[in-house]
Amino acid sequence: MTVDIYDWSIRKVIFRHCNNYSSYLIGYAPSIHKLEIVCIKHLCLKQQVICVKNTDKIYSLHGESGLTDEAEDIWGDYKKIARIIYEIDITHKY
Repeated sequence: MTVDIYDWSIRKVIFRHCNNYSSYLIGYAPSIHKLEIVCIKHLCLKQQVICVKNTDKIYSLHGESGLTDEAEDIWGDYKKIARIIYEIDITHKY
């Protein structure tokens, strides 16, 4: 299954209970009318497509990177709930 993602960003985070980094894709998926927040364990980015191993989804990135204000707010709430204590925006690397 391919999911088209717009207004996207990739963040590296550390959780309160863990010292290892995890990478997350955040972006709007119009086909399902919601913001997707996806843990990317194995990042394979080629021509604006992210393949997430151990799932049946492929995320196709469209347009310029960058989150909307609403998406930033939702991501902020997610970070509080998930107890993320450190974050780096690594979107520019992709």
